[in-house]
Parts: sequence; C-alpha cells; structure tokens
Amino acid sequence: MVTPRAEGVTLHLGGVRHGYRLEGVYREVVADLNLRVEPGEFVVLLGPSGCGKSTLLRLIAGLESPNDGWIEVDGTPITRPGPDRILMFQDPTLYPWRTVRQNIALSQDISGKRDDAAVDAAVRLVGLEGFQKAWPHQLSGGMAQRVAFARALVNKPQMLLLDEPLGKLDALTRLTMQTELHRLWKERSFTAIMVTHDVDEALLLGTRIVTLGGQGSSAILSDLVLSAPFPRDRNAPEMIVLREKILSQLLYSQAA
Repeated sequence: MVTPRAEGVTLHLGGVRHGYRLEGVYREVVADLNLRVEPGEFVVLLGPSGCGKSTLLRLIAGLESPNDGWIEVDGTPITRPGPDRILMFQDPTLYPWRTVRQNIALSQDISGKRDDAAVDAAVRLVGLEGFQKAWPHQLSGGMAQRVAFARALVNKPQMLLLDEPLGKLDALTRLTMQTELHRLWKERSFTAIMVTHDVDEALLLGTRIVTLGGQGSSAILSDLVLSAPFPRDRNAPEMIVLREKILSQLLYSQAA
C-alpha cells in the first residue's frame, strides 16, 4: 500500500510578542517577531538558551496564545491545538504500559477513530516492523524516538514542530536519526520547524536556518536559505564557511 503524502502548510507570524510574569516581573521572551514559512519547508531555529525558541513552538502549536500579534496557518488564525500541527519534544514520552503499536495508536484511541491501516503504515515508515509488541523498556533511545516519530506521523499532520527531538541521543544514534528525519520529511512533504542547538544538524537538515537572539528576548538575527542539495557533506567547504558564520553570529549575540 502506498501511503498518501501529507502536503505542508503555510505558516505566517505577524508582530508576535509573548512573555511571562515571574515573581512579579514581566519578562518578554518573544519580541515583535515576523516570519513566513512556505509549504514543505524545513526551517531550523537556532539561538542561545532562553531566547524563546521553545516558546515559539508552543505558540505555533496552539498550546499558548501570544500576548500580541497573530499566527496563521494557511490564512486561518491559530487559536488552539489541532491535528494538523504536531509538537515533538526531546523525550519520546512513551507510556510504559502500552506496547509500541499501542503507543503509536494513542491519539486514535483517545479520539475513538482507530485506523489500523494508518498505524501499519506508520510502523513501516519508521522501520519498526517486528517491534509492534515490544514494550518501551525493551527499546534503545533511537528505537524509542522512532516510536515517537511514528506516533506523530500516524495521522498525517501537515506541520511537524520539533523541539530538539534528537538532543538526548548518543552521537552515532543521532546521526542515524538525522538521516531518518530527513527521509520522513522528504517522503511526507510536511512543513517542519525544528529547534536545535547543533549547528551541524541545522546545516544538514534545513532548507532555511533562522537565527534568533537579542537582548533578553527573541529577534531574528538572520534568515539563511540553504541551496545545497541533499544529502549534504558537513565537511564540504561551503558548509564549513556557513558553520563559522553562524557560530560567530551566535557568540556575538550572547556577548551583546
């Protein structure tokens, strides 16, 4: 069976501001941010810790509403979470009392709309054939993250929001999962927005790299379109030049 492709969506943010009140003091973490992402792009957000990258993902996911400005998907304002936008975190957060297959089917069990064919397709998509009856404690970190990807993709979302999903993996497994993530994005054509602190990861996966920084809150320092074809060589001269440019920008932002 051929799995239908999930076409990506357009994301548009205008004048977005957001912050939190901590111990009576208001701190703005997203400041007057404007961004447009086209269908099927893979946008990577880079920036120092605390500059609002994860907050931005939560706003796009609809888990929080901006204090000011607007966020739209295909021209429709985001007011709540939706099945078209799935947010993935560092931790795969699998339920230990559910098998691999049951974890993948979790959202369908909650909605009462079980689709065994879609679950089977998701299992095949991430290479988990033969592990459907395994328990989370029997899986390696990479295998657990494959389950998390399958659970995120089972309902064919149009946008995948990735908050350092490979950050806790060992170096070798992380390289493998980077390749797998690229394959999944290419096969499904969803719009991807990924937060990472790994510049090499950004260069290997992104069609755009948006660098955030600023004095205490996020502002776009640069928006770099990557034209190098896939698969990319991290040691290619153009990759080395871009890596040094981005690292210098991030270091300058932290020192400012």
